[in-house]
Amino acid sequence: MKLIAHRGKDNHKYTENTKEALLKSLTKNYIAGVECDVRITKDNVLVLNHDMTINRTTSGSGFIKNKVYKELKKYNITTLNNFLKKVNSDKLIVIEIKSEDLEIESFINKLINICKKYRLNYYFCSFRIDILKYLKEKEPTFKVGLLTRGILKNNSNVKLDFISIWKNNYSGKEEFVWTINNLKDLKKFYNKNIYILTDKAYKLKNYGR
Repeated sequence: MKLIAHRGKDNHKYTENTKEALLKSLTKNYIAGVECDVRITKDNVLVLNHDMTINRTTSGSGFIKNKVYKELKKYNITTLNNFLKKVNSDKLIVIEIKSEDLEIESFINKLINICKKYRLNYYFCSFRIDILKYLKEKEPTFKVGLLTRGILKNNSNVKLDFISIWKNNYSGKEEFVWTINNLKDLKKFYNKNIYILTDKAYKLKNYGR
């Protein structure tokens, strides 16, 4: 069982999905990797943010898809490229592709072009199988996995490299489970060869070896 810092969150002062949060978490010896969320701006820049808007995590407001990166930069919204180029680690970089209003081909082509510049240990995930299928077709060496809250029923012809599943539906076969933030939820995963996505790796570190 290994711990993945969900959105780069851990026992530090930095906001989720910022370059500072992700890089700080990667320095912790009890963290096996970080997870981040990728969206696209109005001017086609790939940035890191979980929500469709910047309302919750910044002092600003509005939808990312309606803003150019110059507007977002002042709120410390990180580009995918600016994060990846600072990574000096072979730990896992788990990238969730946020899919609302997404033009798949353009987005995935940009994603591939950025990620291939850096030789890192990538895992790409999405709730949409069509996105994963296109990514795998374009770059077969990349590892892709389906995010799901239920039991997997993969009737497509895409080869999934892993599954990321909600904690309450873990079946014993998946490789990533999200989001575990306390020892009570962690108990059933002791001694499992899986990755645990957590906001609080620092609290679970003694069990995540």
